[in-house]
Amino acid sequence: MTPNLHEAALLAEREITSQVDVECAAQSLLDRGTNALLITGGGVAGLVGKDFFAACDGAGIWQSQPAIAAPHTYGTGCTLSAAITAALVHGVPLADVVIQARVYINQALRPSGCLWI
Repeated sequence: MTPNLHEAALLAEREITSQVDVECAAQSLLDRGTNALLITGGGVAGLVGKDFFAACDGAGIWQSQPAIAAPHTYGTGCTLSAAITAALVHGVPLADVVIQARVYINQALRPSGCLWI
């Protein structure tokens, strides 16, 4: 599951305004049967450029990256989940997949538009 902050708040039925709120929302979704999730940051002060990955078999991991000012970001969440799926098909471990997919999206958003896999 790859919800953004707004989607995670709706799914977990709780307000998200801090990192603690993100972690609580993630745990709520894991408790409901989600095996793993990546809550992507943005739209909330203090959480821009911060993603939270959590799986039912381990502790959550925060990932931070600099915000990239890009005029066209529509569809990046869908592209992120597709990149995760594509890497999983090749047998890459889930925690590594999440990092690789985020790098892929960040490179796509850079002004040069160069993609590195």
